[in-house]
Amino acid sequence: YRKKCTELGIKQARGMFVLFEQYFEEEEHIKKLHLHEELGPKGIQALSEALTEIGYKHVESIRLWECNIGDEGVLPLAKFLEVNQTVGTLDLLRNKITSVGCDYLGRVLGTNSVCPVKILHLDHNPIGSAGVDKLADGLAQNKNLVTLSLTQCCLDEKCASAISRILVYIESKVKEVERR
Repeated sequence: YRKKCTELGIKQARGMFVLFEQYFEEEEHIKKLHLHEELGPKGIQALSEALTEIGYKHVESIRLWECNIGDEGVLPLAKFLEVNQTVGTLDLLRNKITSVGCDYLGRVLGTNSVCPVKILHLDHNPIGSAGVDKLADGLAQNKNLVTLSLTQCCLDEKCASAISRILVYIESKVKEVERR
C-alpha cells in the first residue's frame, strides 16, 4: 500500500496506519476495511491495487464513508472485487458515485461474479434512476445479494422497473431494498 501511494504521489490514509498497527500488534488478518476520511480516487486505487497484487483474501467488509472516491475510485475497487471471494458487505456512503460507478458495480456483481457481496449500501450518492438501471443490469442475475440500500440517491419513479428486475430473478435472495 505504501509503495502504491508513493507511485501515485499521494499520502497514506491515517485509517490505514491504524489498521496496520492492529495487524502487527494482534497478528490477525485485517477483515474490516472501515474508513471515514478523504481518500479520493487515487487513495482507493492505491489500496485496491495493493490488495489485488498481493492476493489478499481476508477482507469481509468494506465500509468507505465520505471518502470521496467518486466513479473514478469505484473502478479500481470493482477490479479488486472481481477477484475477491470474501467481501460480504460493501458500504459506500456519500462518495459522489453516479450512474457510471453503478455501471462498474453492476458488472462486477453480475451473473458470473465470484464476489459474495450480500449487503450493498450506496446511500447518499447521486446515482439517480439511471444508476439503479445500471446496477440492475448486473444484479438482475445476482445470487448473493440480500440487502440493497439506496437511501437519498436522487431516485424517482423510473427506478421501480429496474428494482423489479432485480427482485423477479428466480434465484434472487434480495429481501430488503431501502429507498427513501
